[in-house]
Amino acid sequence: MSCMDGEDRERARQREVLERFAQEIARRRMAVPAIFLFESIQPLSFVAGQALAFIHPLVSVILEAPDYHMFREAIEDRENVAWLIDRLEELEYDSRRDEGGEDGGSGADEKDPDDREQDEM
Repeated sequence: MSCMDGEDRERARQREVLERFAQEIARRRMAVPAIFLFESIQPLSFVAGQALAFIHPLVSVILEAPDYHMFREAIEDRENVAWLIDRLEELEYDSRRDEGGEDGGSGADEKDPDDREQDEM
């Protein structure tokens, strides 16, 4: 077994934990603030990972203890933070599309003003 295999397995495990975290954040409709937070900390991801020790009680509401430690390690890697941001954006887009139809709620199904005048006649 090579070192790369171990790293790939660890990365896959980190992504599993990040996926569960992203799904829970999206379920609670907190994707936009989470995206803002993770965009803000991305340049300091290592420091942010270390700071998670202080906010363990908050994050433990979403993640179990073993997952929390994996989450903290994952957040220290900028690639994982970028992946998490992308995933949260996807989930937010999907949520908005589901709420507003296939066009993402842009109002494309609204009637043309000329059609409304004709309906009033």
